[in-house]
Amino acid sequence: MQRWLNYVCVSDVLIRDEEMQLFVESDFGYSPVVKKKQPATGVRRKILKQFAPPPDDTPELQEARPIVKLFYLGAMDAGHKVDRLVKSRRGMLGGRLGRHKTLHQTADEW
Repeated sequence: MQRWLNYVCVSDVLIRDEEMQLFVESDFGYSPVVKKKQPATGVRRKILKQFAPPPDDTPELQEARPIVKLFYLGAMDAGHKVDRLVKSRRGMLGGRLGRHKTLHQTADEW
């Protein structure tokens, strides 16, 4: 434990890190602080989409990019279609259950 504290205290980067300070100063209830950057929306998103993606390091990645993009778009499209299918089937199931209940009630009345 002492070796670890010595290592942290000697390192200029670690001694100034807020997360490390919280960890060392906290009792047993430490939980990491997660700072999420807000997603780009509106004008900022439009500006970012105008730029071309950064060049790939290797030719294999460069050749795979269009294939991955097509797969991604196809998967998104398939997901939307499955969602619509599930929604329509739920609607049909609700109608069938309603008819089943009324049929069951009329049979009980006889």
